[in-house]
Amino acid sequence: MTELRINGFEQVRDILIKLKPFIRFKAKQAQAMIDACTLLSQKFIRELSKRELRKLVELTFLIRKENYKSRSSLTKEALNRQLSLTP
Repeated sequence: MTELRINGFEQVRDILIKLKPFIRFKAKQAQAMIDACTLLSQKFIRELSKRELRKLVELTFLIRKENYKSRSSLTKEALNRQLSLTP
């Protein structure tokens, strides 16, 4: 078993873009991660608008939903509260 660590949103995005033609089973997750990395590489998270933060939450839960089993108990509503995105 080998582990590979990639640091930085731009680097992760660039590698996923290159790998995308070869990804079969995790294509939705890969695209969601590319979108999230693109968003996060443009600004610091504290500079993101509420609209951008909501998009990031949606991408996070899309990635999580596509996993076989997610152990995290964090709900979308709880994450929205933490990011002050509740009305």
